[in-house]
Amino acid sequence: MEFVKDGKTRRFWLEDGLLYTKGKRIYIPKWGSLRKEILKECHDSMWAGHPGTHRTLALVSDAYYWPQMWDDVDSYVKTCLVCQ
Repeated sequence: MEFVKDGKTRRFWLEDGLLYTKGKRIYIPKWGSLRKEILKECHDSMWAGHPGTHRTLALVSDAYYWPQMWDDVDSYVKTCLVCQ
């Protein structure tokens, strides 16, 4: 985070206490269960309707970013009991 505060990168920036990257998407760190909660909301929720991997990825990546997002989305959808 220091490299962001020091202005040593243009790829990430802080705004209102949130870390943004790539087209004003919020960076989601690996610790905690936030990534899983986002996947749950973008796949399992009533408004999402259990879309496939590509559509779930599109929903997640519209607002969020984290490394290996595709792998996490693919794994989540493949283990969804409703979709099997």
